[in-house]
Amino acid sequence: MIPLRDSRRSRRTPFATWLLAAAAVALFVHELRLGAELPAFLDRWAVTPAALLHPGGALAALDAAARLLVSLFLHGSLLHLGGNLAFLLAFGDDVEDKLGAWRFLGFYFGCGAIAT
Repeated sequence: MIPLRDSRRSRRTPFATWLLAAAAVALFVHELRLGAELPAFLDRWAVTPAALLHPGGALAALDAAARLLVSLFLHGSLLHLGGNLAFLLAFGDDVEDKLGAWRFLGFYFGCGAIAT
């Protein structure tokens, strides 16, 4: 089952949800435009266990945070992006409505950090 919408109406405009969706689409378009440079981009921004855990190559805290942030918006295919956006747009507005924009963003990034 693919969620297209839910029956609950939000009390306020879900700007944070829309911002997250727009960021994911923008970064995916950027990935598509990179062409042959995509592997180098992914080496730089995707989170990998080797980059985080290698004794001689452990990332600095700021670099790790930036890499973690960017990696939350990377997608491997149009199907991957579409599936994530379907759920974000169907249910993110409800969560944002309940928590408020700032707490929703904290929840989103916190869950993303744990998932990564």
